[in-house]
Amino acid sequence: NLTVLPTGAALDDVLVEWETQTPGATYEVEYSVNGADYVLRTTTAADATSYTHTNPTLGEATHYYRIRATNGVSESAWVTASLMGWKLAVRAYWKLNEASGNRADSVGTSTATDNNTVGSTTGVQGNAARFIAANSEYLEVAANPIINLGNAAYTWAFWVYRASGMGGQEGLLGKWGGASTDYTFKLLSDGRIRAQLYRGGDVTLITTATITFDDWNLVVIQHDATAHLLKISINANTAETTATGGNLDAAGGEPLSIGASEGLLGTTDQDEIALALRVWSDAEIDSFYNNGNGTTY
Repeated sequence: NLTVLPTGAALDDVLVEWETQTPGATYEVEYSVNGADYVLRTTTAADATSYTHTNPTLGEATHYYRIRATNGVSESAWVTASLMGWKLAVRAYWKLNEASGNRADSVGTSTATDNNTVGSTTGVQGNAARFIAANSEYLEVAANPIINLGNAAYTWAFWVYRASGMGGQEGLLGKWGGASTDYTFKLLSDGRIRAQLYRGGDVTLITTATITFDDWNLVVIQHDATAHLLKISINANTAETTATGGNLDAAGGEPLSIGASEGLLGTTDQDEIALALRVWSDAEIDSFYNNGNGTTY
């Protein structure tokens, strides 16, 4: 029973755990970024049934660990487990599997509260949330440090479905209010994605690429705090970017709305919303997209 899980304050370490085997055995734990070339990470005693790998290669799409037991005379076969790299640094994740009511955060405590009875439909993975603007339906996450992003490096990844012929802009998600707006994301009537960040004024990126109506689409919106870039990709295609010009404004204390943005409601379906406090690599986005089939946390 070898398992590997994200751990640490920023979920950017890896906890490797296993069950005790032959009494008196020691354990060899090895690590690989390609599943073939392994490097010994630690040799540990019989009473230790876990190992924390601090700061593995975060850009890798998959992290592989293998372990074997040895009693000094013989060695067991290697047992292998893996962890998809995009799971590292995920700070909040809404599966949206609930049929109605509040939607749970699978990683932390950022529960999304139901407003005006958000519905449910079949999603990319399990169920999805169905928002109807005419009914003023949206979800809201109370203000907390997890969703306060400001100038942090981050990745938002979520699936969107919109029926053709709807017309108008659709609010997707956002955290805004007065002079301390943090981030807002919208779907335009022609299928383009519009993202706004804030640095003494709006930093806006509207994609040239569009979503496909009447189908599920993966939208990934990222802030690269080192390169000072706002990035958007649709369905794991090449990201479109714009320069932010420097550090973004500090986050305010507003709640996060899902199914709305800057007070604009949306008539869309959304599924598998992830917030990670770093920029995912292209390989990690591909892993989450999974050829259009999606991957849940």
